[in-house]
Amino acid sequence: MDYERSELETTDREARVSAWWSWSPAQFVAGIVGLVLTVMGGVALARLLPTSSLTSETTTVLAVGHTPLMAIITLGLGLLYLAEAGMPFDVQPGLVFLGVMVLAFGLIVVIEPAAFDGALGLGESGGWFYTVVGFISVVAGIVSPTVVSRRS
Repeated sequence: MDYERSELETTDREARVSAWWSWSPAQFVAGIVGLVLTVMGGVALARLLPTSSLTSETTTVLAVGHTPLMAIITLGLGLLYLAEAGMPFDVQPGLVFLGVMVLAFGLIVVIEPAAFDGALGLGESGGWFYTVVGFISVVAGIVSPTVVSRRS
């Protein structure tokens, strides 16, 4: 009986593991803006609750007036910014989008502050605050690169 014999040749194989990570300076901007807005909204909400109406009482946090409704909006906006801070590849378009919305809102409040005093309690100083936040967001979203590092 003939047996066929096969040999298994072993060769040295090199295993390569490559890891990569990415970040963007815009993540820091989104994180700081998100933290400021979340704290502002949270402090205003803590001062105003419990309440029977979302627009009846007002408080001031960092020179910006808030009703309970505006405190909820500010808190939600801050959480959106914080969510954007965790995504290095999506932070730039997210910052530009949120920044344009906040910038437009701030300019509207600056132009017609009386229209928002009753429901949101912002006043002109609140309009300027949101205008600056929106402008910073748009600029950071446009000029910040995404840095990718690879390691083998």
